[in-house]
Amino acid sequence: MASLNAKYSIPVRGLTVGRHHFQMELDDALMRAFDCTEVRDVGVAAELEVDRSASRVAVEASLKGRVTVECDRCLEDLVLPVDYAAALEIRFISEHAPVQEPQYDGEVMWIAPGGAQADLAAFLYESVILALPYRRVHPEGECDPAMTGRFETK
Repeated sequence: MASLNAKYSIPVRGLTVGRHHFQMELDDALMRAFDCTEVRDVGVAAELEVDRSASRVAVEASLKGRVTVECDRCLEDLVLPVDYAAALEIRFISEHAPVQEPQYDGEVMWIAPGGAQADLAAFLYESVILALPYRRVHPEGECDPAMTGRFETK
């Protein structure tokens, strides 16, 4: 997962105070890294607006693209659009804190003050998953008729 971490990381050390823009392409490797097999053919662009201050880094992410999942009704491939906005705050752990490992709770990521990179892989993965509807089905009449015919009552 080392190469994945580099692909989905942003620099923190050396990032000047102010706003910065980053772009990332999300793909199947991101889903596989989190053992997600239900989402595939990922083609999602992530636009990240990063606002750096002395004590924190605020990340606003905009995800746009498409993924393929299995239709809940007919079990055939279903291409779904992804259009999602998410926010993350990166804060710095006190130099005197007993734990210096990065921590992430879904809303805030804590990193060591000297940390060079913030690994956003988990944040981006969760954002893709949250962008998907709870019920994943083709529009009415577009499911595989052979499969839906099995469910008709006679």
